[in-house]
Amino acid sequence: MFSAEIVRQAARDLKKWSLKTRNYSNKVQETVKMTQTNGVTNGVNRTAPFVLKHKTVDYPHPIKELFPPLFILIAQVIVIGAGVSGILAAIRLQQYIPGIDLTIYEKNPALGGTWFENRYPGLACDIPSHVYQYTFEHNTQWSSFFSGGPEILEYVKSVAKKYKIEKYITYNSKVCEAVWNEDEGKWKVKVQTDGQVKDDDCNVLFSASGVLNAWKWPDILGLKDFKGKLLHSADWDTEWYNRLNLCTNDRDYTGKSVAVIGCGSSAIQILPKMQKVCSKVDHYVRGKTYLSYPFGGDFSKKVIERDMTAMNCITLQILANDSQIHRRREESVC
Repeated sequence: MFSAEIVRQAARDLKKWSLKTRNYSNKVQETVKMTQTNGVTNGVNRTAPFVLKHKTVDYPHPIKELFPPLFILIAQVIVIGAGVSGILAAIRLQQYIPGIDLTIYEKNPALGGTWFENRYPGLACDIPSHVYQYTFEHNTQWSSFFSGGPEILEYVKSVAKKYKIEKYITYNSKVCEAVWNEDEGKWKVKVQTDGQVKDDDCNVLFSASGVLNAWKWPDILGLKDFKGKLLHSADWDTEWYNRLNLCTNDRDYTGKSVAVIGCGSSAIQILPKMQKVCSKVDHYVRGKTYLSYPFGGDFSKKVIERDMTAMNCITLQILANDSQIHRRREESVC
């Protein structure tokens, strides 16, 4: 049992915390009131420009308060997915909320999201590499204007390692259900791990699962009776056929007879890689597809043309050694 003095001290600490929270709340209400009245407070017209003095979204509020000997937990956070968005959420949450109780559930055995799952030949991002990166973690070592999937994955992994994100991640764990419990004010979450389903809960639930990872085979009569190698772009077998080029996911498919079904973005990247070396390529397309103008318009078009020449290697070396030039290039692309 706690002594009377310990309980009284805990009550005093709780009262101080309550007063501190109330004072902050009053200041926020005053700020909102001033905003709603367009600077007119108590009938007096404020001619000075309005200045928001109290931070809101980015203000680092601790979610845990310790009142000796009592421990009060205010919030728990679960992030679904350890891809690009999930890692970003984890970095910012641990920066802005000291002492956060954070868990990231990732269904795959490693982080990276779509860049971990996709491994097909020609895999690349259709956004320029120098703007397809975290704003606070610049990479000056991209090998090309549109970098390949494996290179992007290595970048994401390096950022996660730098900010020590893996300590929050539970791998091979798929969130299969999330239900809000109004009475408790919590999300009730079911997580499937190694064939077993466990329960968890949290006050805040982030979905960073993405929308491009629920792949399926097309409904084609006789597809399963095909005797050759059957590959899906979202579940590519990188162990199939000869040596892997670690930079681009490319393998030597020389002499193979290949049929490509579909004309989406994946097929557009796969087809040129196959067409160059295969003895025969059949491309089956159900409808039309459209290619938009390059991201960044005429500027990107000119840079892409330079990217195909040896001059691009010199440019990348200069960017790697001069962060100011790198920053200006990022701003020009944006």
